[in-house]
Amino acid sequence: HFEESVILFNSEMDLFEAKRMVFLAWAEVVEVAIIEVYTLLRPDGREALLYDILESLLDRLPKPDLLLPIATRMSGVVTVLLAKLREQSLTRDVMGGVYKHRLS
Repeated sequence: HFEESVILFNSEMDLFEAKRMVFLAWAEVVEVAIIEVYTLLRPDGREALLYDILESLLDRLPKPDLLLPIATRMSGVVTVLLAKLREQSLTRDVMGGVYKHRLS
């Protein structure tokens, strides 16, 4: 009975580690894409993509079975996405102001 419990525990730990590694890799890809190659994305789809990723993450964050290391990393990705949306909003406001100024 003890041996079965140990095997089950080890299996659960292996599964947790696999999920954690997959999510960490995905989070790094998202962050690199948002930080480094954002301008290469289609301009008309950039914001929608950020909102889609945000919605997906925010739907998963309050789940009680979400493990703390994954939730912490998810929160970091959410922060990066929100910062990029804010940056885009400010850029658009500034460029809009420059554009309006040139028209007057």
